[in-house]
Amino acid sequence: MKIGIAAGEAAEMATLRRLAGEAGVELLFAATTTSELVAKSGSVPLVVVAHGALDAAACAREIADRGVAVVLMVADPTLGVESIYRAIAGGGIEVARTPDALVSILARHRRGAGPSAAPPRAREAPVLAIAASAGGPDALAEVLGGLSLDLPLRVIVAQHIDTPFTAGLASWLATSTRRRVEVADEGRALDSECVLVVRSDRQPFVDRRGIVRYRALDPSNPFHPCIDVLLLSLAAAPLLRGAAALLTGMGSDGAAGLLALREAGWVTIAQDAATSRVFGMPRAAARLGAASHVVPLDRIGATASRALRAEAGARP
Repeated sequence: MKIGIAAGEAAEMATLRRLAGEAGVELLFAATTTSELVAKSGSVPLVVVAHGALDAAACAREIADRGVAVVLMVADPTLGVESIYRAIAGGGIEVARTPDALVSILARHRRGAGPSAAPPRAREAPVLAIAASAGGPDALAEVLGGLSLDLPLRVIVAQHIDTPFTAGLASWLATSTRRRVEVADEGRALDSECVLVVRSDRQPFVDRRGIVRYRALDPSNPFHPCIDVLLLSLAAAPLLRGAAALLTGMGSDGAAGLLALREAGWVTIAQDAATSRVFGMPRAAARLGAASHVVPLDRIGATASRALRAEAGARP
């Protein structure tokens, strides 16, 4: 398989060349300007563009609209979230947050798109990601309480919240539901025995093995934690599959990440307007086409359970 790569910096270009070699694909061209990238993209089935260079959002969208697969290599998803949002909105674009994720995506495309070439699925339980902002704690408790207790699943929760209250939220959710709930520390694996609530003093993401990691917060990003960053990391992990629900909250954080998950094959759910205390984040997701289901709060747990049961291969 032949591909093209594009980057504005020599170091980024060297990295893309190395990762293409690791994935076993042939490099047909390496573009350093927007015009060169657009002109040459028609000669290959896939291009990799370093996000942040060459007006990546506009270029990626133009190329994808021509039927060429595009992978945005995003070294730091906390930077330029709006740019990523614009780029992936129309489909046809995948996001790779880590070198391993990019190698995996390229290897999958190299093998082809047939059933035998589908990316391998983890043997672990499917994942449910739940995210909320204003009005979130009560909504989170209702969703967790509505999940099937006999269904093995790994749950990760993100709530916009001040740092001192994270531990209290986990404790309150544990007493309000019938589940074990803990704050996810660095290096904690997604766990079918425990609901994990991510911290807000650092930016959480999940690596391709299903391990919770943290990096420094982006001072220019008002969302702590940034839900988009967390969901984009899940979408970039080829071995993780499942469902994600975006609940009540102000603004649009989470919409782009939810779309990336839908495009990665996840079932995506947004809370409806009637039951949302603040219909901001769910509305942004619905308008973007990021949600495969827009349902009332009291149906989200059951909707997620059905999707996850199907993903796990269990009988209804």
